[in-house]
Amino acid sequence: MDAYLILGTRNSKRRAILCDLISRGLGAESRAAVFISENENPSEFDAPLSSLALVSRYGENRIECAREVSEKSDVAFFVADASKNIADEIEAFKEICDAGIFKLIRIIGVFDCSLYGAAFDECAPFFDAMSHFCDAVLLSNRGGVSGKVVNEIKKRYKDECRPHTFQLAMKNGEVENPCMLLIDETRRISMVFDEYDPLDELELDEDTLPDEPFTVEKKADVYLEKLDNGLRRKPILNGDELIARYKNAK
Repeated sequence: MDAYLILGTRNSKRRAILCDLISRGLGAESRAAVFISENENPSEFDAPLSSLALVSRYGENRIECAREVSEKSDVAFFVADASKNIADEIEAFKEICDAGIFKLIRIIGVFDCSLYGAAFDECAPFFDAMSHFCDAVLLSNRGGVSGKVVNEIKKRYKDECRPHTFQLAMKNGEVENPCMLLIDETRRISMVFDEYDPLDELELDEDTLPDEPFTVEKKADVYLEKLDNGLRRKPILNGDELIARYKNAK
């Protein structure tokens, strides 16, 4: 089943955006499924979303839940748990893909511009990590945020040559072009979901082959790599920790 992973913090309008992606981005014949963590708070868009898709709440039983729903749908939108670490959520989603249930099409990140603009220093590492994994980024919650701040957010990632696209999300969740968001085009930096031979990264020919035997391993993703003590080499706050840090700073 084709699947999209949705990243973002609480109150970033992920469910409102999903309503638009499903209603305007999918064909009428598509049978959509949406997976939302049981840790997520209720939303005013729960009822509209339930009218558009088969909505399931998941806990620790993600794989079982995905396998059961996959028989009734042909496209899935999996909303990552905002209370969990992004790196852990990426690994958990990959387990579903590795089990043959999901085929990842794209990872879409929702940036809360009001949060980002109000506490840039606290938020930048979190959104940098999200950008690393995303094929497309939606700029949401722009009410009360100056156009200058929004442009600075975009400029930060364009200056770093991040390959993901940007679109604006309106107050009601509508996006600029939902069909373009859902196309099957990989634009993320992370290669954790990609199949490739690490030998392809080496420029070897008969003149540059080493004299001694050697092994080549796939490089660990910078955000997923772990130290000997089990901790991440480059840790990321989860969404709830980020919001708490913002409130403390404020």
